[in-house]
Amino acid sequence: ILLLGLVLTVAVWYALEASETARVKKAFNQAAVAFRKDGTEAAYTSLSKSRALAALVGSECRLEIPERNYVSAMAGSDLAREIALFRAQLTRIKVAFEDLSVQLVDETTAQATCDFFYSGDADPLGFLGRDARALEATLKKAPGSGNWRFAHVRLMPILRK
Repeated sequence: ILLLGLVLTVAVWYALEASETARVKKAFNQAAVAFRKDGTEAAYTSLSKSRALAALVGSECRLEIPERNYVSAMAGSDLAREIALFRAQLTRIKVAFEDLSVQLVDETTAQATCDFFYSGDADPLGFLGRDARALEATLKKAPGSGNWRFAHVRLMPILRK
């Protein structure tokens, strides 16, 4: 009976951890979909996608691009406005997160690393029409909803990964 209890405990723990990892990965998938822009889009669509991206951010998110000496920390509401302005300047945007690795630090914090690929128009942050970076992110679990929100994102040259 003790062995069966131990096996059940390990199985439940593994299922919950796998579920939380899948939820973290879902946040990355949602970000990729919301960033995507294929030509001109209606103002409502642009606003909707900007809000969807802002909803993936906790009370505040810090973005770092060390090679450009860029550091910014914004609340989700301010981020929605900035994303809308950013998306309005570009005609085409496509991002992809590949080789995503998630490490659960505790019940409310996850660390993720992946390769970040950008294609589209050259943009104000200095991305070329095609660019690849290493991405490190910290995500926090939102109380109540259980959804994971970005708290910190760092983009670095992929060769430093």
